Amino acid sequence: AVVSTQSTGGKWQCERCACPPLTGKVQSFITWRYKEQEKDKKQSKQPREFLVKFHNLSYWRCEWVQEVQLEVFCNSKLRNYLRKCEGELPPTLDEVEDTGEFTDPNVKLMINAGIPPSWFRVHRVLRVRNIKNSPTIHLVKWRDLSYEYATWEPEGENVPGLEEAMEEYKKFKKLNDKKYRCIRTGKPNARFQGDPSVKFDKQPAYIDATGGKLHPYQLEGLNWLRHCWSQERNTILADEMGLGKTIQTISFLNSLIMEGHCNAPFLISVPLSTLVNWERDF
Repeated sequence: AVVSTQSTGGKWQCERCACPPLTGKVQSFITWRYKEQEKDKKQSKQPREFLVKFHNLSYWRCEWVQEVQLEVFCNSKLRNYLRKCEGELPPTLDEVEDTGEFTDPNVKLMINAGIPPSWFRVHRVLRVRNIKNSPTIHLVKWRDLSYEYATWEPEGENVPGLEEAMEEYKKFKKLNDKKYRCIRTGKPNARFQGDPSVKFDKQPAYIDATGGKLHPYQLEGLNWLRHCWSQERNTILADEMGLGKTIQTISFLNSLIMEGHCNAPFLISVPLSTLVNWERDF
């Protein structure tokens, strides 16, 4: 096909030479469809367009891309994808009745194509960057996706939950103020409500308020952690897997906060495989 473009001063060019560049590097193809237009009698086949996920961009910024653009800029990846597609018809997608709070037609289509709805939900904002003469951008971590898939999202982007995550980010940043930092002076303080060296005979009321109940051996572990902390001794919990080391650690940190010994935040270093469990228990 031959087209005329304004960018070249109205000169005639072939369709492949005139097609615009892609938004970014193609990561994957989600589905494809025939382009909604009348088929040109001179064309041997009806043009197609593909729903594309780009590297370093979230699923909210997937785009429909014309086949000719992909042939020019991403030919090998396109051929590999088409080898997996059988027949001349677009892939049949299962209709998902519950697509959550999402109303965007492309998002619904991607959920029907097998993309988990949680991948469209904001988990937290990790960082905010202000760029001169440009919109503020937020580094967003998405639910059920690891931190390596965090993406920069511009301010004002229509992403559900982004504003709420920004409020949580601002609250967290306030904790970096000196008056919120965890500082131990060893001096008596009127705000202290408990002695960490004294054993609990039963779990304290602030743990009861959570609706949970510690096993006797977990309560013993909590007492031991508090006693070692009061003696400024490092500790290692060596319980077997599944006996609640995470809960004991969380209860210990919570006791320091509730009794006024120090304030959050605490830096917790855990394996990536258990990070979701920590987030859930907190």
